[in-house]
Amino acid sequence: MARKRSIEVEEESVAVEHTSEDSHELQTTEKAYESWHAWFRKTYARYWYIVGCIFVDLLVSLEVARISPEEYSVGFSVFLFLVLALIEMFLYARVWGRPKWL
Repeated sequence: MARKRSIEVEEESVAVEHTSEDSHELQTTEKAYESWHAWFRKTYARYWYIVGCIFVDLLVSLEVARISPEEYSVGFSVFLFLVLALIEMFLYARVWGRPKWL
């Protein structure tokens, strides 16, 4: 069988001097990237989730109050709003952990 030819190259170790400013700048950019991702997931998305949940709760409760008969509309709408809020709090706790106020 034919022997494969391979070229072997030795790596030259070149000592590159990094100044403390370069390493500090690199660390700050890495921390900024990590902190941006963490901020987006932990703060920005969390607040939009809360705003979206409040909007959906109000929309569903008001639509049920509009459609249902008048004698049941207020009580059932309040009950539905509380049930939806509890479900959303449970989902919030599953995604972002238990908040301090719960």
